[in-house]
Amino acid sequence: MKKRVIDQTMSLLDNGLISLNAYPLPNCQRESYLSLNGKWDYFLTKKFSLDDLHFQKTINVPSAFKGKLSGANENLQIDDKIVYHRFFYVDEDFIKDINYLVVLGIDNYFTVYLNNKDQGSYRFFNSPLKIELTNLKAGKNEIIIVTQDLNEEYYPRGKQSLTPKGMFYTSTEGIYFPLFIESLPKNHIRDFKITTTLNMVKIDFDCDREILVKIYEGDELIFQKKCLNTFEHKFSTPHLWDVDDPFLYDVTFTCREDEIKSYFGLREISINKDDHYVYLNNKRIFLNGLLDQGYYLDGIVTPKSYSVYKEDLKYVKQLGFNCLRKHIKIECPYFYYLCDKFGILLIQDFINNSHYSYLKETVLPTVSLSYQERNTDSKRSFLDKYYFIKTAKNIVNTLYNHPSVIAYTIFNEGWGQFQAEKMYYKVKSWDKTRLIDTTSGWFRNGTSDFLSLHIYFRKISDVINKQPSIAFISEFGGYVYKEEGHIYNLANTYGYKGYEDNLSFQKGLNELYNEVYSNINKLSGVIYTQFSDVEDELNGLITYDRKVKKITDPKLISLIHKISNYGK
Repeated sequence: MKKRVIDQTMSLLDNGLISLNAYPLPNCQRESYLSLNGKWDYFLTKKFSLDDLHFQKTINVPSAFKGKLSGANENLQIDDKIVYHRFFYVDEDFIKDINYLVVLGIDNYFTVYLNNKDQGSYRFFNSPLKIELTNLKAGKNEIIIVTQDLNEEYYPRGKQSLTPKGMFYTSTEGIYFPLFIESLPKNHIRDFKITTTLNMVKIDFDCDREILVKIYEGDELIFQKKCLNTFEHKFSTPHLWDVDDPFLYDVTFTCREDEIKSYFGLREISINKDDHYVYLNNKRIFLNGLLDQGYYLDGIVTPKSYSVYKEDLKYVKQLGFNCLRKHIKIECPYFYYLCDKFGILLIQDFINNSHYSYLKETVLPTVSLSYQERNTDSKRSFLDKYYFIKTAKNIVNTLYNHPSVIAYTIFNEGWGQFQAEKMYYKVKSWDKTRLIDTTSGWFRNGTSDFLSLHIYFRKISDVINKQPSIAFISEFGGYVYKEEGHIYNLANTYGYKGYEDNLSFQKGLNELYNEVYSNINKLSGVIYTQFSDVEDELNGLITYDRKVKKITDPKLISLIHKISNYGK
């Protein structure tokens, strides 16, 4: 792997952080929780055997292996396996009928051993995975997890690369999100699905027993009812969830010895078929957002703490944005909880796979509008389609209960695109409550809820005036300003338009957003590229180390607020 140039003094500030040991699934919280975060032993090997263990080094979990947070400081070869090991202790009263290891983020292939017994090998599909532990015991336990990134082209990988450069970033290996153990009674609630309207909540359960549902408005219990598989409640005076008032109802589900604490928000998102504008709770809203890659200096895809998420989202709100497009990456569950809590609308991208051509997928459609109209529904291999669809469905199932998630992006700029029309209806069959950007950027071959454009080197009016309907600019901007002392790679800079100083950078943004405002009735929303610098990319509104916020001009911030509030 090519060595990167980096200022090693850069590190995220530690200021009363929310620990990654906090319960990582706030919308499905149980008392049964044993965190396995912390120091593990590890070694690298080409071939693993329980008879050949030689742990000599320690690593921090969770963190992407190549990140500074991991503490590994060791080169990783393509065919290396990472062997993680630790002891942990379990109180006797913790153990119930069924014990699970819950994995939130790990290499795409891994094997688990508990107390020298093989617990199985697994594929990870970018959503929480529960693994039954057959021999957990009270007292001292020994766990080994062997991970490997198989680097298959057909496996969804997003922006990570073994040769990071430009818009591709350092690859992610190892255990990069929290993991924990929970112990549950035999007849527990296996899953639940919350669907809301403006005055109704419906909850579908996967459980074999009767469940008591309690709904709270603040501290007040407002409704309770027992049900078997489905619960419904109509509100006479509903308190809606929106960006200015992200109100969440608390709810508990009790099935004998099993109890879950969760929450929901009453809201609806829609596209008007006549005017093509976006409506939140039947009121027009302009989606004024940022592209959010979800990469962090110290941990690559792993934040130092949940407070990093919190501070990022606070900055988004302070600047006046109401939306984020989570770009080709699934985030740790706690991130989505904070978006629910803060009232930030989320467009979640699915994760690209298959062969990518920089020339055909990026350069030619960027410079030629006619090229954007070509038919790119190429034939993909069975494995390309299988892994993409399986991962996409997992993402939809995982995020279904989050009111902040309002839309999904299926394909980005043609990368891995296939059967766009069929994929639109397939995703709609999984989730009818959200919008779909089928082909973000170009290569529009089929149905979509958005006329989605990426505009970097043209005037906005020159492009949208040629469109048949209201457009959604799902990427634009990409302006570069280098903050001295906060540059990841001194040898390479990636972006779309450069500025020598912060004053001219903010002036350029002012002109850009004035252009947005001048054309606002021809748009349903805009997504600026991007929230933060990431490695070679220096087009963020905040530096990669999160130490310097590039936007300080009150007039620019006021304009961004004005755009977000348009039509209210």
